[in-house]
Amino acid sequence: MEIKVDNTTELARDRGNGESYEANFEFFPFHEGETYSLYKGVLNGEYFASDRHGERCVVRTLKKKSSNSYADWDTFVQVASNADELASQFHRETASMTLSFPRPLLTNVNQKSSFVGVFRKFNPHEKRLKINETVVIEPLVGRPFFQFHKQNVANNQQSKPHAEQCAVKGNKQKRTTKNSNCVSREQNSEEQSYPVEVLPTLAAFSHYTWHATKKFIVTNFQGSFNHETSSLTLINPTIHSIDQRYGETDRGLAGIEDFFNNHECYKGLCSTWCKYETQDPNGNSSEPVTSLNQPD
Repeated sequence: MEIKVDNTTELARDRGNGESYEANFEFFPFHEGETYSLYKGVLNGEYFASDRHGERCVVRTLKKKSSNSYADWDTFVQVASNADELASQFHRETASMTLSFPRPLLTNVNQKSSFVGVFRKFNPHEKRLKINETVVIEPLVGRPFFQFHKQNVANNQQSKPHAEQCAVKGNKQKRTTKNSNCVSREQNSEEQSYPVEVLPTLAAFSHYTWHATKKFIVTNFQGSFNHETSSLTLINPTIHSIDQRYGETDRGLAGIEDFFNNHECYKGLCSTWCKYETQDPNGNSSEPVTSLNQPD
């Protein structure tokens, strides 16, 4: 019997640079949420000179079932693509900090390690990996990893740390006394902090996605801040749309209303943009704003 050492995927084409990559990934997931199991891995380019060869990555699988079709990931990929396109527009139009939503690579598992069963005994997990199941490959977002909860973003308040794609746990965030321009998990720790303008920028970006589309809003941000480039890399956002077409996390009009009911416009950035027309409990419009029926 042949011993297969690694979990590997088939080659996936990166539309950004036209090159193809496969991923070698670990025997067990480092995080399992309600929907996904995430494995750490490394990209191997079809050629050693490939731009991203050796880059650390995450292989994302469905936790409770094995996907056997690219169509199972259509919504996930579309959400990332829409968010990334709008983030580029937002940066061009506002000159704010750079936001990026890496577009996942679709592929299939082509080899399952012979050691998966052994490691399950030492690291119990729910996912049952299968050969030929469809997965997505994403960059491994830098540390520390933050989840900017949608209510906190809407109110421009401090965020909380999150486990997905993160190895830093347990420390509650607090505003550092040494540097009032950063929000930090630990005092005097610039590497584990992000500038205070991150949350209002994300809130303004959510507002911008409605202003630009009149069809949906992007929210629920999670990722990391790069101090060297002053940029945010974000993964797995949520879209709330008027026709509720973006999967189970799309709360439709309720999600859109929740954001605007809690949102305070960032002065000089989003105060003049279109808003969703909300109503008070008596059915009266709160202000004369753009309605859903406005043409694109």
